[in-house]
Amino acid sequence: WGFFVLQPESRIVARSPALTKLAQQFAKDLRLLTGLEPTVITSASEPVRDHDIVLAVTTGASPNNLEGYTLKIGYSVDLRSRSYVGVVFGTRTMLQMLAQAKTLGSASAPSSQAVSSKTLYKNSLPQGQTVDYPDYKERGLMLDVGRMFFTKEYLKDYIRFLSYYKMNVFHLHLNDNKPNASSLKDYAAFRLKSDNPKFKNLAAKDGSYTKADWNELEEVAALYGVTILPEIDSPAHALAFTRFRPEIRLKHYPDQFDLSHPAAL
Repeated sequence: WGFFVLQPESRIVARSPALTKLAQQFAKDLRLLTGLEPTVITSASEPVRDHDIVLAVTTGASPNNLEGYTLKIGYSVDLRSRSYVGVVFGTRTMLQMLAQAKTLGSASAPSSQAVSSKTLYKNSLPQGQTVDYPDYKERGLMLDVGRMFFTKEYLKDYIRFLSYYKMNVFHLHLNDNKPNASSLKDYAAFRLKSDNPKFKNLAAKDGSYTKADWNELEEVAALYGVTILPEIDSPAHALAFTRFRPEIRLKHYPDQFDLSHPAAL
């Protein structure tokens, strides 16, 4: 067994246009780790050369799991899955393998055939084959942006972080208030800002997300194989709403809806 070594002439070959953006991002990720940014080619039939990395979604790929993938490493790399998300997670595995290498390689690192079996460069991968798939369908993290605002850019970084560890759900808790709120003046926040005049002043003044912000988050999440799960908390923990519409609050419980009130429903 030998090694695959990323070289200046290396390419990432995306076998379908749906994989092009992922391939471009993967190339940038590789540059951060190795100093080398492979050229990206989108082609269903481009012949594979030594030092190339091929990304493909194929219906017959093994394993029979939409987020699983097969990674074959020779003098080129073949990554395939039944789904886009499986390919995403396969690229994260390659980054993890490269990050764990103890020796920093460079553009002048030895060729695949010449790498010592005792030396794993930052731009080399040991040859072999792996089949990887998750034991659990949903693997996620909940972030309470209701009680504490996180910027859009911070959330984008969190999405990248989750994808790196093959987590696929980012649960955003979009409204909440001070625990055991006893007054309409207690802290409360709802983080979605509407451009509908009917909901003017509903969004928190210390931070909220516009529709354009949310679209950006969804775009980044789709690229990295992560699903955003938005949560609007009610009928309790709803002080942001009962302060906006005081008539729908439950008597003696300012942060809860009075579900007997038609406007609350």
